Amino acid sequence: MGFDTKKLGAYGTLRYGHGNYSWALENAEIVMLEDKVKGYTMRTHGGFPAVFEGPPDAEITVDVFDLAKLDPQVMESIDGMEFGCGYFRRLELTENGNEIWLYVMPPEAAARFPYDVPTGDWNTYEGAQY
Repeated sequence: MGFDTKKLGAYGTLRYGHGNYSWALENAEIVMLEDKVKGYTMRTHGGFPAVFEGPPDAEITVDVFDLAKLDPQVMESIDGMEFGCGYFRRLELTENGNEIWLYVMPPEAAARFPYDVPTGDWNTYEGAQY
């Protein structure tokens, strides 16, 4: 399952400076920090976030990474981690025109993520929680 686009929108533990960033995306080029994607809401169970399709005016914050120079095995590991938790990948366009892969949780998984992240920004939510 290769990436057709070479950019990834990371909104949780893969974001710059978070736990999975160091092994997964540290060698990827940062295209933009704190871009926005409309039409999604963010929820969590406390450990990590998930995004779900939402109303058109809802938005989430993503860090955009260029994956072109990243080892393909790292991309496969990212997919394995995300798909193993129930996410699927979808192409989206950010407010700044970046075409990205976004890992989205299906609606039937919402009960597993009972807490809203009202800002749609994991950095502000996580910082407020700890």
